[in-house]
Amino acid sequence: MNKTAYIRQVLTEHLLSDTYRRLTTVEAKNQMETARSTLKTLISNNQDQLSKAEVTYFQQSLKLQHRLPIFYGLPKVHKSPVTL
Repeated sequence: MNKTAYIRQVLTEHLLSDTYRRLTTVEAKNQMETARSTLKTLISNNQDQLSKAEVTYFQQSLKLQHRLPIFYGLPKVHKSPVTL
């Protein structure tokens, strides 16, 4: 499957539907920060229910810089016509 056909099929099958909405970079970063803040609050409010290893894992995970997610589809080459 060539690149142009792949992009067209991803757009047609997934990204031009009501299921997904493309976010701007600012919206995506805000969503990630909201998720990070919510996770910090959950960890803080439930530390007595978490093991020391779990608290350490979450704290270290929150220090990492994560990249913005990238949407992609895997071609199902065993189907005819090929779907994603």
